[in-house]
Amino acid sequence: MNIINAVDHRYVPAWGNKKQYVAIHYLGVVGQNNRIQPGGYGAHYYIYWDGTIYQAAGHDAVLWQVGSAGYYTQKHPKANNYNCIGIEMCAKCDGNAGDAADPTWYFTTETQEACIQLVKRLMSELGIAADHVLRHYDIVNKRCPAPYVNNNRYRTSWTWDEFKAKLEGGKDYMFTCRQIGVGDQGNDVLLAEEILSARGIYKGALDKSFGGQLDTAVRFYQRDQKLAEDGICGPATWNSMIAL
Repeated sequence: MNIINAVDHRYVPAWGNKKQYVAIHYLGVVGQNNRIQPGGYGAHYYIYWDGTIYQAAGHDAVLWQVGSAGYYTQKHPKANNYNCIGIEMCAKCDGNAGDAADPTWYFTTETQEACIQLVKRLMSELGIAADHVLRHYDIVNKRCPAPYVNNNRYRTSWTWDEFKAKLEGGKDYMFTCRQIGVGDQGNDVLLAEEILSARGIYKGALDKSFGGQLDTAVRFYQRDQKLAEDGICGPATWNSMIAL
Protein backbone atom coordinates (compact mmCIF):
# COMPACT_ATOMS: atom_id res chain seq x y z
CA MET A 1 0.00 0.00 0.00
CA ASN A 2 1.60 3.24 -1.19
CA ILE A 3 0.49 6.28 0.84
CA ILE A 4 1.97 9.66 -0.08
CA ASN A 5 1.90 12.33 2.61
CA ALA A 6 0.27 15.43 1.09
CA VAL A 7 -1.23 16.85 4.28
CA ASP A 8 -2.03 20.55 3.94
CA HIS A 9 -3.45 22.38 6.97
CA ARG A 10 -4.39 25.56 5.06
CA TYR A 11 -7.83 24.38 3.99
CA VAL A 12 -9.07 22.63 7.14
CA PRO A 13 -12.38 24.18 8.27
CA ALA A 14 -12.27 22.78 11.83
CA TRP A 15 -10.52 20.36 14.17
CA GLY A 16 -11.75 17.70 16.56
CA ASN A 17 -12.83 14.81 14.35
CA LYS A 18 -14.12 11.97 16.56
CA LYS A 19 -13.13 9.35 13.93
CA GLN A 20 -16.12 7.02 14.37
CA TYR A 21 -17.03 6.37 10.73
CA VAL A 22 -15.38 6.00 7.32
CA ALA A 23 -17.18 7.69 4.42
CA ILE A 24 -16.49 6.45 0.88
CA HIS A 25 -16.80 8.96 -1.99
CA TYR A 26 -16.00 9.29 -5.68
CA LEU A 27 -14.71 12.51 -7.22
CA GLY A 28 -17.73 12.92 -9.50
CA VAL A 29 -15.49 13.84 -12.42
CA VAL A 30 -13.43 11.72 -14.78
CA GLY A 31 -9.82 12.24 -13.81
CA GLN A 32 -7.43 12.34 -10.91
CA ASN A 33 -7.75 15.35 -8.67
CA ASN A 34 -4.85 17.10 -6.97
CA ARG A 35 -5.34 15.68 -3.51
CA ILE A 36 -7.28 18.20 -1.40
CA GLN A 37 -9.67 20.76 -2.83
CA PRO A 38 -9.28 24.41 -1.72
CA GLY A 39 -11.81 25.67 0.77
CA GLY A 40 -12.01 22.58 2.92
CA TYR A 41 -14.09 20.47 0.56
CA GLY A 42 -12.84 16.99 -0.09
CA ALA A 43 -11.62 14.12 2.02
CA HIS A 44 -8.76 12.90 4.17
CA TYR A 45 -7.53 10.47 1.50
CA TYR A 46 -7.56 10.32 -2.32
CA ILE A 47 -6.99 7.09 -4.25
CA TYR A 48 -5.83 7.26 -7.87
CA TRP A 49 -6.50 4.81 -10.72
CA ASP A 50 -3.22 2.97 -10.10
CA GLY A 51 -3.96 2.50 -6.39
CA THR A 52 -1.67 5.27 -5.16
CA ILE A 53 -3.10 6.86 -2.02
CA TYR A 54 -2.59 10.50 -1.06
CA GLN A 55 -3.29 11.55 2.52
CA ALA A 56 -4.57 15.11 2.23
CA ALA A 57 -5.55 15.85 5.82
CA GLY A 58 -4.80 14.58 9.32
CA HIS A 59 -7.40 12.44 11.06
CA ASP A 60 -8.30 15.25 13.48
CA ALA A 61 -9.42 17.47 10.59
CA VAL A 62 -13.14 18.12 10.17
CA LEU A 63 -13.82 18.51 6.44
CA TRP A 64 -16.94 19.57 4.56
CA GLN A 65 -17.66 16.19 3.00
CA VAL A 66 -20.93 14.59 4.18
CA GLY A 67 -23.08 17.52 5.30
CA SER A 68 -26.48 18.33 3.83
CA ALA A 69 -25.35 21.82 2.70
CA GLY A 70 -28.99 22.87 2.94
CA TYR A 71 -29.65 20.79 -0.16
CA TYR A 72 -29.34 17.10 0.64
CA THR A 73 -31.47 15.15 3.11
CA GLN A 74 -29.77 13.62 6.13
CA LYS A 75 -30.28 9.85 6.15
CA HIS A 76 -27.90 8.53 8.80
CA PRO A 77 -28.82 9.34 12.41
CA LYS A 78 -25.25 9.84 13.66
CA ALA A 79 -22.62 10.12 10.90
CA ASN A 80 -21.58 13.69 10.06
CA ASN A 81 -18.59 15.86 9.18
CA TYR A 82 -17.38 15.79 12.78
CA ASN A 83 -16.99 12.02 13.07
CA CYS A 84 -16.18 10.78 9.54
CA ILE A 85 -12.84 10.03 7.90
CA GLY A 86 -13.40 10.55 4.17
CA ILE A 87 -11.91 8.65 1.24
CA GLU A 88 -12.26 9.92 -2.34
CA MET A 89 -11.86 7.27 -5.06
CA CYS A 90 -10.96 8.44 -8.57
CA ALA A 91 -13.45 7.02 -11.05
CA LYS A 92 -13.88 6.56 -14.79
CA CYS A 93 -16.99 6.89 -16.95
CA ASP A 94 -17.69 5.65 -20.49
CA GLY A 95 -20.86 7.69 -20.84
CA ASN A 96 -22.15 10.99 -19.50
CA ALA A 97 -19.76 12.04 -16.74
CA GLY A 98 -22.10 14.88 -15.85
CA ASP A 99 -24.74 12.43 -14.64
CA ALA A 100 -24.14 10.45 -11.44
CA ALA A 101 -26.90 8.04 -12.53
CA ASP A 102 -25.07 7.13 -15.74
CA PRO A 103 -24.58 3.34 -15.59
CA THR A 104 -21.04 3.42 -16.99
CA TRP A 105 -19.26 4.89 -13.97
CA TYR A 106 -16.63 2.47 -12.66
CA PHE A 107 -13.56 2.06 -10.43
CA THR A 108 -10.36 0.31 -11.43
CA THR A 109 -9.45 -2.86 -9.56
CA GLU A 110 -6.32 -1.13 -8.26
CA THR A 111 -8.34 1.74 -6.77
CA GLN A 112 -10.74 -0.63 -5.05
CA GLU A 113 -8.08 -2.94 -3.65
CA ALA A 114 -6.13 0.03 -2.30
CA CYS A 115 -9.31 1.32 -0.69
CA ILE A 116 -9.90 -2.04 1.00
CA GLN A 117 -6.38 -1.99 2.42
CA LEU A 118 -6.70 1.62 3.58
CA VAL A 119 -10.09 1.07 5.23
CA LYS A 120 -8.83 -2.04 7.02
CA ARG A 121 -5.90 -0.05 8.31
CA LEU A 122 -8.18 2.76 9.53
CA MET A 123 -10.47 0.23 11.20
CA SER A 124 -7.50 -1.28 13.03
CA GLU A 125 -5.83 2.00 14.03
CA LEU A 126 -8.97 3.94 14.97
CA GLY A 127 -11.19 1.15 16.27
CA ILE A 128 -13.86 1.63 13.60
CA ALA A 129 -16.28 -1.27 13.10
CA ALA A 130 -17.10 -2.63 9.64
CA ASP A 131 -20.72 -1.49 9.95
CA HIS A 132 -19.43 2.07 10.40
CA VAL A 133 -17.91 2.03 6.89
CA LEU A 134 -20.49 3.89 4.80
CA ARG A 135 -21.09 5.27 1.35
CA HIS A 136 -21.66 9.03 1.18
CA TYR A 137 -25.09 7.95 -0.10
CA ASP A 138 -25.79 6.18 3.21
CA ILE A 139 -25.30 9.45 5.11
CA VAL A 140 -27.18 11.91 2.88
CA ASN A 141 -29.18 11.38 -0.31
CA LYS A 142 -26.32 12.20 -2.67
CA ARG A 143 -25.55 9.63 -5.39
CA CYS A 144 -21.99 9.10 -4.25
CA PRO A 145 -19.95 7.07 -4.93
CA ALA A 146 -21.84 6.48 -8.18
CA PRO A 147 -20.37 3.02 -9.00
CA TYR A 148 -21.40 1.70 -5.58
CA VAL A 149 -24.82 3.37 -5.68
CA ASN A 150 -25.54 2.17 -9.22
CA ASN A 151 -24.39 -1.30 -8.07
CA ASN A 152 -24.32 -2.69 -11.61
CA ARG A 153 -20.83 -4.27 -11.68
CA TYR A 154 -19.91 -2.28 -14.79
CA ARG A 155 -16.44 -3.19 -16.11
CA THR A 156 -14.10 -3.66 -13.11
CA SER A 157 -16.38 -2.17 -10.44
CA TRP A 158 -17.59 -4.30 -7.59
CA THR A 159 -21.00 -3.83 -6.00
CA TRP A 160 -21.17 -2.24 -2.57
CA ASP A 161 -22.05 -5.62 -1.05
CA GLU A 162 -18.94 -7.10 -2.66
CA PHE A 163 -16.83 -4.25 -1.30
CA LYS A 164 -18.16 -4.86 2.22
CA ALA A 165 -17.66 -8.62 1.86
CA LYS A 166 -14.02 -8.10 0.89
CA LEU A 167 -13.63 -5.65 3.76
CA GLU A 168 -14.88 -8.21 6.24
CA GLY A 169 -13.19 -11.14 4.49
CA GLY A 170 -9.92 -12.96 4.94
CA LYS A 171 -6.28 -12.03 4.70
CA ASP A 172 -6.19 -11.97 0.88
CA TYR A 173 -6.98 -8.26 1.09
CA MET A 174 -4.66 -7.42 3.96
CA PHE A 175 -1.25 -5.94 3.43
CA THR A 176 1.87 -7.74 4.62
CA CYS A 177 4.93 -6.16 6.12
CA ARG A 178 8.56 -7.19 6.12
CA GLN A 179 10.59 -7.56 9.31
CA ILE A 180 12.25 -4.26 10.20
CA GLY A 181 14.64 -2.99 12.82
CA VAL A 182 17.22 -0.27 13.48
CA GLY A 183 18.83 0.90 10.23
CA ASP A 184 15.98 -0.14 7.94
CA GLN A 185 14.16 2.36 5.73
CA GLY A 186 11.05 2.44 3.57
CA ASN A 187 7.26 2.34 3.65
CA ASP A 188 7.12 -0.48 6.21
CA VAL A 189 9.07 1.73 8.61
CA LEU A 190 6.70 4.60 7.88
CA LEU A 191 3.73 2.37 8.70
CA ALA A 192 5.25 1.45 12.07
CA GLU A 193 5.94 5.13 12.76
CA GLU A 194 2.36 6.08 11.88
CA ILE A 195 0.75 3.34 13.96
CA LEU A 196 2.83 4.04 17.05
CA SER A 197 2.47 7.79 16.57
CA ALA A 198 -1.32 7.47 16.41
CA ARG A 199 -1.18 5.57 19.70
CA GLY A 200 0.92 8.26 21.36
CA ILE A 201 3.99 6.03 21.75
CA TYR A 202 6.28 7.35 19.01
CA LYS A 203 7.11 11.08 19.08
CA GLY A 204 9.62 11.29 16.26
CA ALA A 205 9.42 12.29 12.60
CA LEU A 206 7.54 10.23 10.01
CA ASP A 207 10.69 9.87 7.95
CA LYS A 208 10.70 6.19 6.89
CA SER A 209 13.95 5.70 8.79
CA PHE A 210 14.16 3.22 11.70
CA GLY A 211 16.25 5.07 14.27
CA GLY A 212 16.65 5.19 18.03
CA GLN A 213 13.32 6.85 18.78
CA LEU A 214 11.38 4.24 16.85
CA ASP A 215 13.41 1.46 18.48
CA THR A 216 12.45 2.83 21.90
CA ALA A 217 8.80 3.08 20.87
CA VAL A 218 8.70 -0.47 19.49
CA ARG A 219 10.31 -1.84 22.66
CA PHE A 220 7.80 0.06 24.80
CA TYR A 221 4.93 -1.35 22.74
CA GLN A 222 6.31 -4.88 22.92
CA ARG A 223 6.75 -4.63 26.69
CA ASP A 224 3.24 -3.23 27.12
CA GLN A 225 1.73 -6.01 24.99
CA LYS A 226 3.85 -8.70 26.66
CA LEU A 227 5.68 -9.54 23.44
CA ALA A 228 9.34 -10.44 23.09
CA GLU A 229 11.12 -7.11 23.66
CA ASP A 230 13.73 -7.06 20.90
CA GLY A 231 12.93 -3.82 19.07
CA ILE A 232 12.21 -5.79 15.89
CA CYS A 233 8.92 -5.49 14.03
CA GLY A 234 8.54 -9.12 13.08
CA PRO A 235 5.35 -11.16 12.49
CA ALA A 236 4.21 -11.18 16.14
CA THR A 237 4.66 -7.43 16.61
CA TRP A 238 3.09 -6.58 13.24
CA ASN A 239 0.13 -8.87 13.93
CA SER A 240 -0.44 -7.13 17.22
CA MET A 241 -0.04 -3.59 15.85
CA ILE A 242 -2.34 -3.95 12.86
CA ALA A 243 -4.66 -6.60 14.32
CA LEU A 244 -4.41 -9.06 11.43
